[in-house]
Amino acid sequence: MLSEVIEYLNVQLADTGYINDVLCLAERIEREGKIYPAIYNNKNEYISINLDPNGSLSYWRKNGDVNISEEDNQTLSCGIQYKTTIPLKLIGFVKKENAHNTSTFSDTMCQNLIAVLTTNSAVLKGVLKAKKATLIASGYSTDVKKILGEEYDNIDFEVRYSHAYFSIDFNLVVITNSNCYQNFCDQIYTIGE
Repeated sequence: MLSEVIEYLNVQLADTGYINDVLCLAERIEREGKIYPAIYNNKNEYISINLDPNGSLSYWRKNGDVNISEEDNQTLSCGIQYKTTIPLKLIGFVKKENAHNTSTFSDTMCQNLIAVLTTNSAVLKGVLKAKKATLIASGYSTDVKKILGEEYDNIDFEVRYSHAYFSIDFNLVVITNSNCYQNFCDQIYTIGE
């Protein structure tokens, strides 16, 4: 479920033109007393995310535990219905070179990204083969020191004021039935909801 969501959202991000390199789901890992974001490379290794001083990038990270609760189900033959909430965080680093006003660029960009990522829940529902799916923004930060403090620990980091740093918190809320977890979602609810 999560990989399909990230792939879909990354296509939306790439289309905005803000971000050159849209990365997938990252984790904060610890090595030699240092904590930093890294992406798993499917070879039992993590590769650290290096911020590109000449461009821009973004990555996603789960921002807490996934919550699952039972939902009322009107069609009992379809099994138990679930509401799954996945907290996600989008972290980005974007060069300000084309900004008309660098002091408001970060806020404007965050608001535009939120608008783009949260508009088409019907497509997101189809991607997940779910009864209902919504991505809801719950806040954002453009405070460089706060963002770096949340992502890095025990690492000397020089802030580049030529770039906008941002993090946006989202909650992905998905309504499914037990069959959806096996990719056999109830077709009655995938049309017209």
